[in-house]
Amino acid sequence: MALLAGGCQRSAATFANELPFEAQEITLEEADSIIGATIPVPSYLPEECNIQEVYAVDSSVVLLIADKQIDKELVSYTDASGNRQRYDFQCQMEMNVRWYSEGGIPVRLPGEKVEFNGCRGIILDEGDHNALWWNWSPDPNEPGMYEMVLSASKSISKTELVRAAASTLY
Repeated sequence: MALLAGGCQRSAATFANELPFEAQEITLEEADSIIGATIPVPSYLPEECNIQEVYAVDSSVVLLIADKQIDKELVSYTDASGNRQRYDFQCQMEMNVRWYSEGGIPVRLPGEKVEFNGCRGIILDEGDHNALWWNWSPDPNEPGMYEMVLSASKSISKTELVRAAASTLY
């Protein structure tokens, strides 16, 4: 385990993450009404992982996934916008969901291309974790489209990452 600032220990099975101070903890039911569509939730997660917390961040929903409660540390910092705060934490997986009711722009990023359940995604190496980006339209005859990003510690294989992403599609 590595030691983080503030004395927190970081497991190799997790990755460092952050939430804006303004993020609101919500339920999955509330998340549906916030983005105006049903939140796709993975029906498969790696062993012992569960959705621990759900947050509204701007117009997206963030699911924090881990095998135990997630401890967050409030951190103050200064950037070009002035003095601000955020929550730093460790988790095994995180899923960001955004809904575009009129359709959106398909994900076009450099990275490893993958396909699952008729969707095309891209896996990006983010250093201590991998992030799988993909778009999904639940009804090809309607304009709405999800943009989803499922991030996971590198202790979770890319195969498991894709399997969890594929399990969100209904």
